[in-house]
Order: sequence, then structure tokens, then C-alpha cells
Amino acid sequence: MGIARPPRDSPRSNGRIRTAERSAPLAGCRLDLRQRVLAQDERYLNRYWHLCPDFVIELRSQTDRLPVLRAKMREWIDNGAQLAWLIDPERKAVEIYRPGKDPEVRTGIDRIAGEAPVEGFELDLRPVWDPVAF
Repeated sequence: MGIARPPRDSPRSNGRIRTAERSAPLAGCRLDLRQRVLAQDERYLNRYWHLCPDFVIELRSQTDRLPVLRAKMREWIDNGAQLAWLIDPERKAVEIYRPGKDPEVRTGIDRIAGEAPVEGFELDLRPVWDPVAF
């Protein structure tokens, strides 16, 4: 796992996440990694795979605009991500995105625990909130 980026060198992507229309075979269905890899166009198997990760973390920088990041998080979910965290150090907040639900905002927390698909994973937010202290 790790931080995923939308495809930049794929045809029709223009550096953005592929829209649900262009990734229709994966939209709305939960497939294991092997099935998703096998469903890829053979021309791209040795290049960049056009897969949406199950889990996405986005860390807001000082220059990022929150409405743009929120739209990006909704796009990840629309493309098949099962869980997405938007971490905002300025507000010391984590926005949690899940399919079929409104985003949940948590503030005043030092840790966040993963849930399916990353059940058991826990992220310590203290170095994000105060990097100088660590």
C-alpha cells in the first residue's frame, strides 16, 4: 500500500484520476487485486496499471485548496477506492471518505485506525500535527 497518485502517463488521463465513465469495468464492484490486474488491457501490463487503490491518503499542503482536494477524494471513491483519508495539518483534522456515505470529519485526534480494507493499520498523526516535536 502507500500513497497512490492518479495516472499521469495514461492515454486520456491528463494527469487526473480516470473518471468512472472511462473505468466502468471497475466502477462499483469490489474485486481482489489479481482479478483487477487480469482485467487490465494487455498493452499496459508492462507499463502503468490503470487501477484505483482500495485505500488512499492525501496530505494537504499549505498551497492546496480544500475544495479541490475534497473533489479529488470523492473522485477516488467514485473510481472504486473503499477508504480515503484527507489529512489537513492546518486544521488538525482528518476527513474520512467511504463509498455511499458522507465524509466524516475527525478533529482532536492523535491517531487514526484503519478499517476495511486496511483493518489493523494505525497512523500516528502527532508527527503530522507537530513535525518539529518529532
